Amino acid sequence: MKKILLGAMLIAGSNLFAQDSAKTAAPAPNPFSFSGYVEAYYQYDFNKPADNNRPGFIYSHNRHNEFNLNLGF
Repeated sequence: MKKILLGAMLIAGSNLFAQDSAKTAAPAPNPFSFSGYVEAYYQYDFNKPADNNRPGFIYSHNRHNEFNLNLGF
């Protein structure tokens, strides 16, 4: 059964449709570009700690009932 499922996934994945960039004309490059990335999160602890701090575990997810910025550039 596993071999049949793996074979079906390989056959389905081999027939991908991608855009052909050679057929479309590329727009003129813009001399100014702006980009960025922000990853935010909200944490709520149902135990409701009195000082809004949770025990440190992984990364910086230790503040209760608060929006925080995890990564931004």
